[in-house]
Amino acid sequence: MTDIPAFPPPEPTPPERPAPTRRELRHAAPRERHVLRWVIVGIVLLLLAWVLWIGIRGLIARDQLTGAIPLVSELKSQALSGDTAGLQPVADELAHRASTAAALTSDPIWRATEIIPGVGPNLTAFRQSAQVVDEVTSDVMPPILDLAQSLDFGAFLPKDGAIDLDAISALEPKLDAAGAAMASAQELAGTIDVSGTVPQIGDAVRQLVAAVQDAGSLVVGLDQTVKTLPAMLGADGPQRLLLLVQNNAELRATGGIPGAVVELSADHGRIDLVTETSAGAMGVWPSPVVPLTGTEETLYSDRMARYMQNVTMTPDFARSAEIATAMWKDVYGEDVDAVISVDPVALSYVLKATGPVTLPDGTRLTSDDVVQTLLSDVYARYADPADQDRFFAAAAGSLFEAVMSFHGDAKAFLGQLAQAVSERRVYAWSADAAVQSVIAGGALGALAPHSDASSTGIGVYLVDNTQSKMDWYLRPEISVGSIACPAWGDHPYFVVHVRLTDTAPADGAGLPAYVTGGGNGTKPGEILTTIYLTLPSGSVIQSVERNDVKWAYIDGGDDGTALRVGYTDLTAPGGTTDVEFAFFGPVGAPTGVNVVHTPTAGDVPVSVGDAIACPAAPIEPTNPGVNAMTGGR
Repeated sequence: MTDIPAFPPPEPTPPERPAPTRRELRHAAPRERHVLRWVIVGIVLLLLAWVLWIGIRGLIARDQLTGAIPLVSELKSQALSGDTAGLQPVADELAHRASTAAALTSDPIWRATEIIPGVGPNLTAFRQSAQVVDEVTSDVMPPILDLAQSLDFGAFLPKDGAIDLDAISALEPKLDAAGAAMASAQELAGTIDVSGTVPQIGDAVRQLVAAVQDAGSLVVGLDQTVKTLPAMLGADGPQRLLLLVQNNAELRATGGIPGAVVELSADHGRIDLVTETSAGAMGVWPSPVVPLTGTEETLYSDRMARYMQNVTMTPDFARSAEIATAMWKDVYGEDVDAVISVDPVALSYVLKATGPVTLPDGTRLTSDDVVQTLLSDVYARYADPADQDRFFAAAAGSLFEAVMSFHGDAKAFLGQLAQAVSERRVYAWSADAAVQSVIAGGALGALAPHSDASSTGIGVYLVDNTQSKMDWYLRPEISVGSIACPAWGDHPYFVVHVRLTDTAPADGAGLPAYVTGGGNGTKPGEILTTIYLTLPSGSVIQSVERNDVKWAYIDGGDDGTALRVGYTDLTAPGGTTDVEFAFFGPVGAPTGVNVVHTPTAGDVPVSVGDAIACPAAPIEPTNPGVNAMTGGR
């Protein structure tokens, strides 16, 4: 019988551990709580150290950045005034602030904190701002300082009746470096997103971006001038130039009607005055001199291409120049190679450098009175438009001679001219495609709004419909409010408020009929104005209101590049007209705002930051009808 192996006996079951007694629990709990307490204290201390690290460095960086804002503006002012000796100390302080702010906001702890919702956008905006200033000081400032300290401003002025084009062309290599660096800084500044920041930080960053953009426009503008001026002044052969003097007493989008029209010839830097005339003397075309687009027809009617006075109804100066040259060709049979435009305010800046000029009739024009003389006094002095035209022609000729014979401070002259360009009172166009491509990229090409990652561009333009010179008495003001509206598909909401005040005497008392319009559709003293807005493509108009009542507006449509609308109404002497354009911007557009507007005879106050609320109604445009002349009244 085979033995069956015995299984090993089972292991004894360990006795169950008795539950801890209350006494044991009382002894164990303090030890565990003690450990837990230290863990919590450690985490709190770590968080506190983290917060202190970010907070202290952030405060210092904030002080450095806010202190940099006036320095950027100061550098521009010194460059305009020709104070090259004072540039280096300011640049050194700016560089110190920039490097300090950049170092404080670029460490791993700062970057890691940027991912935290709510806090992160503020830190990101700070870091990017510091990066912009640091790039300006390290990459942009050296070539600019080198240029400013070695630049012969006199090269831009005539000598013996001609401008040395070779001397201007020789500046191009240095300006290329400075212009490219400044353009890079401007582009970087435009990428800073402040939509998620608290107001204090967002406002500070916007100020810094505006300061960089403003300073950059000066450098880029000078670079563009050097690239385009020789060709326009006949470096490669004779050029025929058309000079338009816009009259801000009768507003158009880029300033005013072209009053005086002057033909100039340029050959290898020598400039001569050939013909002086006026827009009125060129007559009226029975049909548009060039085909108009559907948007142009809707917004401006065919008057835009039938009257020389109306070619500047559009903010696109290249389009104005194309129509003006077609008219000139039709009347005089001559092709025009380039068009330049200035307004009387720009001329007043030039007179600050050249000094007063005396006209053939003995009238003395100074920088203090030339604007009032050309936009107001001349109409009281001469009732006959032909006499007015002769006065304007004499003024244009005398100012031309003053510039061509100027031998004063070249830096002061160019500084005043740069001021006029920065205020958008000077425009240019060239028939040469290569030259025009350079002009189109700068302030001389068009009065167009610019949108980027930090701001939504809005253009506000004023066009007179009184057919008079009443805009000397018009005082416009612009304010804009904006807010993010997630409930409506992440469309930001904007309200543009335009206030027009008529400062004319009651019933136009004492004003010539030529100034008031002589009852041509309006009572004496009234001003009929059309307000045009250019908005980013993809925007949707919510409403147009006058004194809190919805009104019809002119719908120019969205052509894929911009949405254009308009509204027309009267302003009575001593009264105001308040118009609000409410619209939704494109999905994801920033709530920051960049406003460009028609330059008038005086300053136009622009404020941004009006408190508004998202509308309760969905995105649904309201336009009870279109009436281009009365806004639906």
